[in-house]
Amino acid sequence: MNLKNITRFVPSTLCLLTVALMLLVSLQSIRLVVPVQPLYGTFDDPVKPQLSYTDFCSGVWQAQVDKYLRQTHGFREPAIRLYNQYQWSLFGQSPVPQVVLGRNQYLFEPYVVEDYYESRMYKYTNSPEELLRRFDIESQRLAKIQAILAQYGTHLFVVCWPSKDHIYPQYLPSRGNLTRPKGPTAIDNYPPLFAQYGIPCINYCSYIEQRRDSLPYYFFPQMGTHWSTIAATYAFDSVMRYMRQNTSCLIPQVVLGNPYSDYTRYPDADLSQMMNLIRLPHPRREQYVDVHLAPGQSAIPRSQRPGLIVIGDSFFKNINLAFPLDSLFRYCHYWYYNSTIHYDSLYDNTNQIDLVAQLLDADIVMLAYCSGQLYDLGVNTLQSARNFTTQALVQLCFDTDRIQQTIDDICSRIRSDQSWFERLQRKAEQQSRTIDEVVVDDAEYLLFTQPEEFFPELALPGIPTSRSSRIANAIHQ
Repeated sequence: MNLKNITRFVPSTLCLLTVALMLLVSLQSIRLVVPVQPLYGTFDDPVKPQLSYTDFCSGVWQAQVDKYLRQTHGFREPAIRLYNQYQWSLFGQSPVPQVVLGRNQYLFEPYVVEDYYESRMYKYTNSPEELLRRFDIESQRLAKIQAILAQYGTHLFVVCWPSKDHIYPQYLPSRGNLTRPKGPTAIDNYPPLFAQYGIPCINYCSYIEQRRDSLPYYFFPQMGTHWSTIAATYAFDSVMRYMRQNTSCLIPQVVLGNPYSDYTRYPDADLSQMMNLIRLPHPRREQYVDVHLAPGQSAIPRSQRPGLIVIGDSFFKNINLAFPLDSLFRYCHYWYYNSTIHYDSLYDNTNQIDLVAQLLDADIVMLAYCSGQLYDLGVNTLQSARNFTTQALVQLCFDTDRIQQTIDDICSRIRSDQSWFERLQRKAEQQSRTIDEVVVDDAEYLLFTQPEEFFPELALPGIPTSRSSRIANAIHQ
């Protein structure tokens, strides 16, 4: 083939290949022609924009279409992985904001790095005094709940797990732009307050910090944000010993096997998976230990086992993977950040439940948070008015009718305040909601973030004497 023919052949071939590639991408967008590995993580479902004359003329529709195509174009997954691999391999950078690269290829979540250098104080307030005041108020509220529940046979306690920065600070990245002064930390202040107010607390963070150099296993995996599975196994075994010693509950005994090494399992490499690379960093082998019921323990009837409610962060998921919780407890319901509910066949989130009935039915309530998330003790991440400590305290002490009357009174106060009401009217328009819904939301937020203002008895020291008539004569089953 001479040069003239080549110059004619190459452009036409490239043109055909380009057209074929564009058609393949279009087909892939409409129908999955070539199987691709889904991206790791949670993504919002793309919403197909609806064409209207107004949106078209203003350019809104075009912007929506552009966003929609970016989320749905064919071969999006391998294209994202290729770009992420380019950032990781050529520049040594994490391609996603949810992952921070530390020393020796240790991966961290940003909140862990932030808490080590600045504390997470600035997420809530710029005033150290204000943060310490909030810690104290929450501790007092929790102490009152714990004392009331103890009267009806429910044992409440707190567990504090260490975060990755506490165990491996030498692998953290540099301080970078975290230049604000170090503020008070939840892990330094909550456990002493719990002790002061008589709240049972297992400070596992302090225990492991003292022994981290002598641990025969890695407490945190190199490529994960949660503690290692073996650390979670040993820790919860200790927690169950605490439950047996401090309650009359009949919890079946377990036997832990000998530690062994294996390739990383889920979720020990959850941060490296979150980066969605073509070739994941090769993690070290981690240690694991198997958990089995002790001989004869399976004969204990389910009705005689305790009911357990766990309110806390995602560290409990490792425990669920390691332990046969169904065989150890009558039920084990996990209220993830006091929002979504796991391992419960009846309820999906805490908005659906009768909180008082749930707490009185349970034999044990465990609040469990790592040091970096302890600031959000009992906080509901989906609805700001549903903080566990305030909801439980108010509902245990007062009748539903009185609570509703208080909310109605606050609504009346809002409506009589012109500037307040006008602000909520604008908020209702922005959110496409009715003004009544927004007013009630504000009233509930006020009541359940500042209950002492509306129920003065809750502000007094000691255990409140008021009880909801629903539980005044309750007998724990």
